[in-house]
Amino acid sequence: MNLKGFQLDTFLALVMALSSAAFLALGRMLFGALGWYMFVTIPLSFVFAGGLYVLWKIPVRIDVEDSSGVSHKVFGWRESWAFIIVSAFLVLTGFFLVDFTDVEEDTKSMFTVLVGRRANKISEVLCLLSFVGAVVSYIVALVVAIKGRKTSEG
Repeated sequence: MNLKGFQLDTFLALVMALSSAAFLALGRMLFGALGWYMFVTIPLSFVFAGGLYVLWKIPVRIDVEDSSGVSHKVFGWRESWAFIIVSAFLVLTGFFLVDFTDVEEDTKSMFTVLVGRRANKISEVLCLLSFVGAVVSYIVALVVAIKGRKTSEG
């Protein structure tokens, strides 16, 4: 697999980014891990969706023709991988996010629904690592996008 040859279509990047934010907000419903954190994850997902939209607007779009000769816009390989990594960390954050309630039986995440309640602490740690990864990769993606824009302008 040629990492430098990969370029993500700009529309697909926007769909992927907004889908990962939606998964953070509503993905818990798919696993029956509903709880009070819905009141946290839904507003948080709007913040991430806004941030990802801002990130989507910054990179320079490149015109590329597909095999049928149709031209479409893509991001460079660095911006493409930055979008994928940020979106993946955001999905992982939602997957491992533990919903704390006052009832011990209700403390669960999507991860603990699949592997069992004994993995609660592991889920907490993985959620924290995923959240830090999402924030750090977002900052790196911003730097890459801004640097790519400055390079193309100068």
